[in-house]
Amino acid sequence: MNSLKGLTIVINLLLLSLPLTSQGIIDSIQLYLQKREYVKVEEICRELTRDNEGNPEIWFYHGMALQGMQDYPGALESYLEASGEELFSVPSNYRMAECYESLGAAGQALELYKGLIERDSSDIYSKQQKGRLLMSLHYYEEAESVYRELLRKSPENYIFNKNIGICYYNLKQETRAVRYLVTAWLNNKRDLSLPVSIANAYAKPKMPDNALAWLKDIREDLFFRGELEK
Repeated sequence: MNSLKGLTIVINLLLLSLPLTSQGIIDSIQLYLQKREYVKVEEICRELTRDNEGNPEIWFYHGMALQGMQDYPGALESYLEASGEELFSVPSNYRMAECYESLGAAGQALELYKGLIERDSSDIYSKQQKGRLLMSLHYYEEAESVYRELLRKSPENYIFNKNIGICYYNLKQETRAVRYLVTAWLNNKRDLSLPVSIANAYAKPKMPDNALAWLKDIREDLFFRGELEK
């Protein structure tokens, strides 16, 4: 309790000695965020918003603090306040999507990413998140379309190949699934879920010999890399 009172006194002194737009206050907030001292950031921002409710930067940092404290509903409210300013609109929407997902509202997070893509068609991050969320909601056909687009620019990307392969597997297009899953494996042989996925994709259309041959090759590869004992 004493430490909290002390912090309030420090904040009040800062408010008396510095204007709200002072870089000194912003630097302090950013430093506390880097150190994950979210309670301090929340306290500072709450004090600042009492006298300057329309400051979007302070609302954004307030949202970051609440999100760090896992108060996702509170964070959403703060990000919404910040999102009215053009400079903070995009980062606020990114973080609102994270909060919605943390609250189990994947559909609402997905809509935010769709809006961000409509705003900027070159937003690769939002496209990746859109594809991932579509998969989590079992919308594999829509997700396949997203990853097909992403692969045009990054054909060797491990995660894009893996995810589109999973989409094809769930769409019962096993031959296509194998092609992309193998590409993913060749680009990241640390992901040991891939050999099993590839074997399953071979086995589904009743090609057990291919599945067994694949697993044998993988076993030998892992052995020579010292990750498996005979």
